Amino acid sequence: MDALSPESRCLLEAAWASGPSDTQQIEAAETMLGVVFPPSYRAFLATYGAVLGDGFEIAGLTPPHGDGPPQWCDMLSSTLALRPHHLPHDSIFIATNGAGVDYCLSCSRTDSLYEGVVFEWGAGHDGGNIHARNFTVFLDMYLGDCTRALASVVTRSG
Repeated sequence: MDALSPESRCLLEAAWASGPSDTQQIEAAETMLGVVFPPSYRAFLATYGAVLGDGFEIAGLTPPHGDGPPQWCDMLSSTLALRPHHLPHDSIFIATNGAGVDYCLSCSRTDSLYEGVVFEWGAGHDGGNIHARNFTVFLDMYLGDCTRALASVVTRSG
């Protein structure tokens, strides 16, 4: 994730992360889903696992949550829940905008260097509209959008 902006990296570092996912967890998830994650998403998983911040959440691989509610959005269970609703089988769920639009990442079935697009998935998005050319660009856009939205709420209420 070298191309990630310093602002986005700072937001991710300040967020509540589930903890790094190890190579075995990442490969097991890829096998279960029948895809190979893009290098940028693998780096995110290996660094953060999943992230919950002020006004944003990025789905990833999460630790077991026992009897309580999960603390982070689990990419694996979210992806499996969307597949019966025609989510392409070479794609994974990574985030939502909170208004009925999910963001999904296109993966490869075989190419470990493939950096897929991020597309919108939800009502009114037949086939998915491309939102970002890859996961790193998506993070910069999504975190920037969330930060601006949060700042406007604070400005209006202050």
